[in-house]
Amino acid sequence: MAFYNGSSNIPGLINLMADKLIASDPKYTNTYSAATRYTGDANDVDYGVTCYQRRVTRWEDPAKSGQEKTMYVVFQVPFWDTNQAMFQYRGDAGYYMFGIEVIVSSTWDNTNNVPGTDAQRTLVMMATYSAGMSALQKSQLMATNIAYWLWVDDDSSSPDKGNGLVIMMKPDATTWGYALSCCFNMEKLTSKEFSDGYSLWHFGSFVNAFPIYGGNQNALTKKWAWILHPWALPATDDTLGDANDFFYLNMNWWGKISSGTNTFSDQGMRGIDYPVWAALSQGGSPPNVYFTKGICHAEPRYNNKPIGIIQHCFPWKEGTGIIDQDIISEPSPSTTKYVCLAKESPYSSVKLPMAIKYAY
Repeated sequence: MAFYNGSSNIPGLINLMADKLIASDPKYTNTYSAATRYTGDANDVDYGVTCYQRRVTRWEDPAKSGQEKTMYVVFQVPFWDTNQAMFQYRGDAGYYMFGIEVIVSSTWDNTNNVPGTDAQRTLVMMATYSAGMSALQKSQLMATNIAYWLWVDDDSSSPDKGNGLVIMMKPDATTWGYALSCCFNMEKLTSKEFSDGYSLWHFGSFVNAFPIYGGNQNALTKKWAWILHPWALPATDDTLGDANDFFYLNMNWWGKISSGTNTFSDQGMRGIDYPVWAALSQGGSPPNVYFTKGICHAEPRYNNKPIGIIQHCFPWKEGTGIIDQDIISEPSPSTTKYVCLAKESPYSSVKLPMAIKYAY
């Protein structure tokens, strides 16, 4: 079984993703420096001190070398202070998110219990707001119900075993901020077009709507990006267009370079292209679906070096005959299938139309 769906909350999803990755492949290990650290619950000695729920996993392939060999992945609830569990995602103003902070690093500091100096991060957002939260709101956010759909490469009979996961989540209404639906993908590239010297992995995060965008990350000590190809340069430099500029899943972004105007029509995430969103033909029995899988780039900041193909997920067009819960099957002899999901959020009726892997 590699496809899972149900409901949980942010602490539950942190532990679910970490546990499924660790169980999927011996290359993953559960990182502990003590039995009371990285526990994923309030028993962690750092809980309410430097973190909230936190899990640390390590992926390592002894057959590789350099940056392709080892990767630590941290899933944690962002820590602000003892009353607030949030991450400031704009450096020029107080705009925050609650959800899962995903950190990748090639090393881990077991003395200070922090990732190495090459740490990069992306954000799995559940809610955003332009003000801080109370201790009660923090507690309520931790308990907010979230519907989820999860694919994990954990089938022992598949050659893709251990290649990561993709998850779509849709939260109930929150007591703080604007609740968002989000899709998060972490995927090991099965092949690269050239040896770029960076990691084998690709990370991506997408939301259905983003209420507070623009600005910059210049004043942030913890910078982030929607798309990561560890440890290439992510889109965090405002002179080139950082993650605050490239905020939306947009059919118009492919091959475009930002004009710096932060307008919807000329912006798109740096690091991945989806040239053709899935759409249904008007003929055939059954009718065919046409699309292009995601093309990821060796250096997300510049978005000009295609390096590999994303297999876990791809966006699809509404209004062409495809609807939520439809199944797309790849042509024979492949047996791979994708389930089409289109999730709005309590904040916005805009849907995030993403097909995620459903079967081998």
